[in-house]
Amino acid sequence: MRAGEVWLLVFITLAHADAYSCPDFDAIGQPGVHPSKWRQEDLNGVWYVVATNEPTIPTDMMRKCGVLNWTVYTDEYRYTNTVTQMGLWRVNITVMNAGYRSKDPLRPGNCTEGFGLFNRTVDVTAGPNMFFNYSAAEGFYMSYACIGKTMFSYILAARSPLRSVEWIHEKLGWASALGILDMENVVISDAHTRRTLCWGESSDAVVV
Repeated sequence: MRAGEVWLLVFITLAHADAYSCPDFDAIGQPGVHPSKWRQEDLNGVWYVVATNEPTIPTDMMRKCGVLNWTVYTDEYRYTNTVTQMGLWRVNITVMNAGYRSKDPLRPGNCTEGFGLFNRTVDVTAGPNMFFNYSAAEGFYMSYACIGKTMFSYILAARSPLRSVEWIHEKLGWASALGILDMENVVISDAHTRRTLCWGESSDAVVV
């Protein structure tokens, strides 16, 4: 790579880092997470990650095959994220995330989250994680985490693992239209991807 190309790469990287900042919850919070409609206990149970750009997950397959299992407590919450990776064989890897519930009764989705260890939040890793959209009728939630000052994580999770490409793209288009979320490098896991890549079913046998 020539010197000019190196500087161009550095410039592009810095420009991307400056393009986004951690948004204020009120700028992205939707009516679906108003305290009259939503409690964090609504997240209890199993969810499937159908779209994300989570930067701390190392491979696309892991990002596409995430399964979250939530438990919400009085002041805190925890969830495991079980991801699938294919090497010599298909393996499942489970990690824990943990956080503190919002202390603002008017903004129950405005939380703080980090890695979980021994069923506790590792405070030094904790940062803003905003649960900013939710629909019980459609069975989904959206979250947006700020990791340091330059990394951001968007997650669209659904109760059903078998969502269509069109449904996922509709939700991504809406989130992107907010104009203040880092939606770059989002990968999706539609029904076909979930069944073939994550579950290992034959493509010939899958009809979506």
